[in-house]
Amino acid sequence: MLNKKGFTLVELLAVISIIGVLLAIIIPVSINAYESSKTKTEAVFVERLNRLIDDYIALNATDFNLNTMSFNIVRKCNLSTDTDCQEVKAYRVSDIVTFNSIIEAGLFDENDFINPKTGKHCDINTQIEVFQDEDKVNYFRYDLACISDANRNNGYVYDNVTFLNSGIENG
Repeated sequence: MLNKKGFTLVELLAVISIIGVLLAIIIPVSINAYESSKTKTEAVFVERLNRLIDDYIALNATDFNLNTMSFNIVRKCNLSTDTDCQEVKAYRVSDIVTFNSIIEAGLFDENDFINPKTGKHCDINTQIEVFQDEDKVNYFRYDLACISDANRNNGYVYDNVTFLNSGIENG
């Protein structure tokens, strides 16, 4: 009678190959899910920045000086359907607005100005271009180097509008 105390080589190879196949499936899926969650976290960070900029502009819009010579054509659409678009002329605000302005206003803490996707500190001296149309609706865009391309459009980050082209009016 044979006393069997271990596994045969075939049994061990079968188990190892099954584990290998499972790992080959699980690891790429896990990595993709991790990267996707980091990009979504960055998108939430950008949305938070955009809300803070909106708040800052709303608090200070009456103090802004418009440069009626410099403008951008802005296309705004219904966000839920991406229809009902209209193009408006928005004039550049002459005042320099930076993320540091928002921090100094007490709306944001410099220690929170870190991109959660990359862990990089964002430059608080980045300028925010502010525009205002004839109906006193404000628009903005900024080029924040710590934001990945997945959350940019033509190099800029902006909220709810598309900047089509710019121009200068002759006085």
